[in-house]
Amino acid sequence: MRTDIHEAQVFIDWEHHLVHVAKMFSISDEDASVDIAGPKYWMIKLAGAVPWLDAKFVIVGTAGIKAELFETPTITGDGSALAIVAMNRRRPLRTLPGVTAFYDTTVSDDGTRLAVTRAGGGNPSQPGGQARTEVEWKLETALDYIIKVTVVANGTTVTFGSNVYQV
Repeated sequence: MRTDIHEAQVFIDWEHHLVHVAKMFSISDEDASVDIAGPKYWMIKLAGAVPWLDAKFVIVGTAGIKAELFETPTITGDGSALAIVAMNRRRPLRTLPGVTAFYDTTVSDDGTRLAVTRAGGGNPSQPGGQARTEVEWKLETALDYIIKVTVVANGTTVTFGSNVYQV
């Protein structure tokens, strides 16, 4: 044992710490062919057992995209459940109960827009890009949230990812 560092303090950022204590989760999905006629919707729901959820989002497109976050949309169909929902980043621990996410949600009204960002080029011949939140959103229980992605070119691959945690 090296005595010169035995009692040294170790500093890591908060999100890194949450992975180590099994409180950081991941939600992700990909659609290999989103068209202009879209848009593409993903939805996150929190059950009553989950009072809130801190979330950061990243959306990547192979062509230009506009990504928007909405609260309290009018949902006419949940869509299909995601395969990767609130997966614990500290393996082999599992998922966060009470959090569900869906793709291809049917929406009749988007609700209240909380954020909007664009990434990549504004026309089909320009490359894609990444839209992300730097600071988390605190999502409330019993409310629905949608991520709406509009693309500038047919056949755009769009990846949705979110790091979520609750402390």
